[in-house]
Amino acid sequence: MRNQPDRKEPLVQLRQYRLRDEITIPRRSWLMPGMLMRKQVAALVAAGGVGKSILSLTIAMHHCAGRNFGPWKTLDKYRIAVLSTEEDETELDRRLHAIAKHYGFSQEDADRLFLIQSGEEPVLARANNNGLIEATDLARKMTYEAHQFEVDAVVLDPLIELISVPENDNSAMKGAAALIREMARDLNAGVLLTHHTRKGSTSPGDIDASRGASSLAGLVRTAHTLMPMNENEARSFGLDEEDAAGIFRCDSAKANYSARSGRAHWFRFVTVTLDNADEHGGGDEIGVPVSWKGTSPLFEKSYAAITRVLKLIDAGNRDADRYGFKRSGNSKRWVGLVICDEWDCNDTQAGEIVDIWKASGLLYEDNFEASKSRGNRRGCFVDWSLNPDPEGPK
Repeated sequence: MRNQPDRKEPLVQLRQYRLRDEITIPRRSWLMPGMLMRKQVAALVAAGGVGKSILSLTIAMHHCAGRNFGPWKTLDKYRIAVLSTEEDETELDRRLHAIAKHYGFSQEDADRLFLIQSGEEPVLARANNNGLIEATDLARKMTYEAHQFEVDAVVLDPLIELISVPENDNSAMKGAAALIREMARDLNAGVLLTHHTRKGSTSPGDIDASRGASSLAGLVRTAHTLMPMNENEARSFGLDEEDAAGIFRCDSAKANYSARSGRAHWFRFVTVTLDNADEHGGGDEIGVPVSWKGTSPLFEKSYAAITRVLKLIDAGNRDADRYGFKRSGNSKRWVGLVICDEWDCNDTQAGEIVDIWKASGLLYEDNFEASKSRGNRRGCFVDWSLNPDPEGPK
């Protein structure tokens, strides 16, 4: 053994690991499995106007009522504090009343929801004169108040309005996010923050779609992206423009402590009319998000899964060169067989998907020169310009 340097106390100690009885290991302290956990930060990432603010309020109210919502289960009735900078108190009243009205939440449920109000500038972290990121007085006061009311989670909407640091500076954003994580740990509460996507095209489930420096993505433990149904997506689902309006998808973008789902979960807005009509007009109409399950077998498929099937279709059948739309007997040319094999569905379901894609123009029939037979034949092709994935093959 090597000679050890003389010192009074070791600077680092190595502890030999011993497997313990598993029953003694505390379970992870999920509030809403897959979405929100105590002492950790979660994020909803979306472009402006998609619905991240109203969705975060809807999630908060379901937490308070102890109800499941969308793909997430709520394990208990929780106390939730909300800090919103984009809407004033009256607008929050409209939205929360609409949510309560649609879902049937009671005043007892609402008693567990707290709105954070302050006469100070709503900034939780800023750079000091030396460029170091530090918590503001508001952050300390908010943490103290949240302690007094024993909140289980805090919603911060939106992040960029609550921190005064250069958003493209990795070090500054990391410092600000670390202070928010410190707040979560201090409160033994989960923190759900909303954040904007960067400019340009983005892909569902892409954590790097978030605006600004990439260090934020490294500090959140769970993240979901929200994106409206695009035109090609609507076609591939067999929906027209009117039917697709107000429908958006939620995709897991990061899941450190659970299996990341490859499936999209869909929401749509329903209109709730408040009972506040006056001599100037009818009651205010508020869009409230609800889970949506399309009739198409495609509605839960990820972009990656759809693109993979389309590539296989476009590659063709080795024996017959190109797949075809005609289904007859034991023919190996029918394009639906690719869908059956890849997605473990039956002929009827595959046929529905083929019909939708054919009607939308995503799949079309044209002549091709067969390699094992004379003359031209008719086969199935993919129009990649209609691919639902905005960042997929074109």
